Amino acid sequence: MKKNLSLEYMRILGMLGVLGIHVGSLIVEAPDFSKILFFMYEVFSRYGIPIFFFISGFGLFAKLDVNQQFNYQRFLKRSVLRLLLIYMFWSGLYFFHYSNFAGCAISYVLQEYFYALILGYGGFHLYFVLLLLIFYLFMPLWVKLLRHINNKPNLYLPILLVGQLFFNYFMLRYFKFHTGIKFFDNIYNFQLNLIVLYYLSTFMLGAYIGNNQAKSMAWLSGKRQYIYVVFWLSLMNLIYATWNLFYVKDCNMAQVTFTLHQLSTPGYIYCTAFIVASFTWFNSCDLEHMPHKKLFAFLGSASDMVYFSHPLFLYYLSEWYKQYRPIGEWDSVLIYLTVLCLTLALAYIWQQAKRLLPAFALK
Repeated sequence: MKKNLSLEYMRILGMLGVLGIHVGSLIVEAPDFSKILFFMYEVFSRYGIPIFFFISGFGLFAKLDVNQQFNYQRFLKRSVLRLLLIYMFWSGLYFFHYSNFAGCAISYVLQEYFYALILGYGGFHLYFVLLLLIFYLFMPLWVKLLRHINNKPNLYLPILLVGQLFFNYFMLRYFKFHTGIKFFDNIYNFQLNLIVLYYLSTFMLGAYIGNNQAKSMAWLSGKRQYIYVVFWLSLMNLIYATWNLFYVKDCNMAQVTFTLHQLSTPGYIYCTAFIVASFTWFNSCDLEHMPHKKLFAFLGSASDMVYFSHPLFLYYLSEWYKQYRPIGEWDSVLIYLTVLCLTLALAYIWQQAKRLLPAFALK
């Protein structure tokens, strides 16, 4: 099956969105910061994580015949082990970078690292990788679910989305759990790093479209104008919700951030609409003959390295910047562009190293 180039362009969007969110976290407490720029960083860019779950679902099921027996053992060896090694490396790098274990016993250090791995707090952005690992581990369940969705997609996909909105709303607003037992309480406290059900509809939407590409793209093409309308309506609803929090409820930027995230009802609807609209738009374009095709191909391939490494550059650059002045609007834009360029340069160096030294390429 021919590679779907739309996913590479969506990787670029995801990369830019995640970086925007994390640059935005530097300014949520800043006084008199531009609310428009804040909106772009902390609200509009929230599609960044869900879009990667869509891409992952698409990629996992694009060449899979769900009506055949699923070889789980082979899948574990080929996909789960590779992702686990990547997760352990980056978690260890960030965990030991941010921690101070001077004078601590090695057993204590290893215990804390183990907790960071299983709870997903080695690096603040690595919860996505842990959730993806959990998606991988339950792959036979998603295969069975997709078999049912394939029978009646027009019924089951909307039901899944509506159920997702209710689940997220209930869990985030009403679900409380406290036992006094550290292990179980930690699971509750880090539930957003562990419960894949928060992103299930996005993952399964990608899985369905990847598994039924011809049929899905024909349907999306025929409904293209309606899809764009739904996207703009969801974006306007998000803008209104932001305005309401700022100017009616008198919330500060931190409160808006914790209210209009990607799992909130308006946020999830917007993220889903953004994903479907961008996928539809890219598929309507002639990407094979797109100007600067090689540049976009590099950006798409570099998205993983940008995702994994950008917090390091962001940390040191922002810490250096704060020594001289508070971070303002144009400062945040400069930091965004600088971190993007540095991480892209690192991605380029890494790609060249893998070509010159194949041992670096993780198969």
